[in-house]
Amino acid sequence: MNTQIIGRDKEQKRLQELYDSGNPEFIALYGRRRVGKNSDPAAQIDLLIDRKDEVINLCEMKFSNTQYAITKDYEENLRNKMAVYRAETKTNKALHLTLLTTLGIAKNKYAEIVQKELLLNDLFR
Repeated sequence: MNTQIIGRDKEQKRLQELYDSGNPEFIALYGRRRVGKNSDPAAQIDLLIDRKDEVINLCEMKFSNTQYAITKDYEENLRNKMAVYRAETKTNKALHLTLLTTLGIAKNKYAEIVQKELLLNDLFR
């Protein structure tokens, strides 16, 4: 695992153990906004699903009272997240961007970056 975490030796050791386990793991990383959870350049990823079929779902979660519209800037941010993840992990697996929203994604030219769209209700079927 290639990360730059300052301090937090106990937490770093635990993260390394989980990473090295070879098993699917779920880790919730939380804290106050803008207090160093991101890598540099910034690339906070909400959820990763590392599948056995050599595909990794990079999951973004967005709450909106309407369909979520991906802007040009947000599309660039998503491309950056994928590039940073690939560079940091050196993975050769396919990366699929998955967006979980309350009411879906508004269809526009920037929405094409998303491979899989999930609605909040999909989690409760």
